[in-house]
Parts: sequence; C-alpha cells; structure tokens
Amino acid sequence: LKVFQPYMGLLPEDETKSWSEATYNKCDVNSCWELYGIKDRNNYPSTGSTYHMRISVKEENAINWVTNWTENEKPTCPGHPYSSISESHSPLKQDIIWNISY
Repeated sequence: LKVFQPYMGLLPEDETKSWSEATYNKCDVNSCWELYGIKDRNNYPSTGSTYHMRISVKEENAINWVTNWTENEKPTCPGHPYSSISESHSPLKQDIIWNISY
C-alpha cells in the first residue's frame, strides 16, 4: 500500500497536505489479531494466522529500525495458540513476521 498524502488526500489542504509536516515525523507500525469472546481452543481459528509486515525507505539508514518486536498481550484461554515473531532488516527495509499457530 502506498499512500501519497495523509489521510489519502481526503482532508482539506488547510488541515493537512504533506507527509513532510512535523506531525508525521514519527510512525508506529503494528499488527493486531482481534478476537473477542474466546473461551477455549474450539473458538480460535483452526488455521492460526501469519502477518508479514515490510517497511521500506528510499534512502539507506533513514530509519533506526526497532528490532525487539514483542507481543504486548498474551492469550490466557485454555488451548491458546503459540506465537513467534522474527525480524530482519537491511539499510533499506525491515521485515517482521508474526506467526500464530498451534
């Protein structure tokens, strides 16, 4: 996904018009497995889930990559799936893979 203007250009230009505005100097990237009302393993999707996030930049070393990706919420329901997060990066891109499985 490439978004060339903040809010995909839907806001009036007097509110925001460019990614170069100071408010956009920081970006947080994350993923979330939204499941509600889970009581046991039978309620979880049987296939688990895999998220692959790629962040890329045009100039080498433009970002100091965060490399210690972790979960901030862990499931506690009986039979919950397990997860692993891996990270790799180069001066131009970072890949994060979050695998949720049984």
